[in-house]
Amino acid sequence: MKTKDFFRMEYAQILIYIVFLGLLEVLLFIFEVNYFLMIYLLLIGLILEGVYLCQRYMKKYRYYKKVKAKLDILEQKCMITEMLELPDFAEGEFLYEILQTCNKSMNDEILKYKIEAAGYREYIEMWIHEVKTPLAATRLILENHPSEITRAMDEEMQQINYYLEQALYYARSNSVEKDYLVKELSLKEVVENAVKANAKSLIGNKIKIKIENLDQKIFSDEKWVLFIVKLVDCLEKCLIYGHIRRFAD
Repeated sequence: MKTKDFFRMEYAQILIYIVFLGLLEVLLFIFEVNYFLMIYLLLIGLILEGVYLCQRYMKKYRYYKKVKAKLDILEQKCMITEMLELPDFAEGEFLYEILQTCNKSMNDEILKYKIEAAGYREYIEMWIHEVKTPLAATRLILENHPSEITRAMDEEMQQINYYLEQALYYARSNSVEKDYLVKELSLKEVVENAVKANAKSLIGNKIKIKIENLDQKIFSDEKWVLFIVKLVDCLEKCLIYGHIRRFAD
């Protein structure tokens, strides 16, 4: 808090006090009180007012300086209300109560949103799993009746499956810690599994995959890494870590 801001807020009280001292001096003068006593009382009154104002200013200055320091170190500024201490001056207590009420209301809204988002995410996951069941049955029927048409349909069905996986992983992205198991993996095995999953599409499009320099270990979740590798446009358009290259016959 700046000094000029403090005096701008306190000017009314200061003005009233000065008027009171002036009236008091006029009364003392009317009753012919000793001039030295009048001056002494005036000085005492001004000193007491100065001490009172200094005490109020320092109390507010220390409190708001502490609040500003806490605000500067916070990445999420909205969390400042969680770190506030109850001030020991009236207007500060009033402001503190307002902020705590606003904070409670905000937390209630966030909780409401989280509950709604969790319900929607569960619905999406359930819907995707339900759709995958007839999708898998359809692909099985197509495999049992091979032809140029069914092979083309199977590729499109596989593409639909990829889109469903994208939606499923996106729905789980905010709660990844519930479905995330980090362990040591072979990068080569992960890429080979992705190639096998796309084998029909690659063969149908006459695409040959050459894998080089992938004999290394990584620490990650196997399902998520496999999902990321598989989504690089079926390994047809991108280089993966500079080691997987596309060759057309």
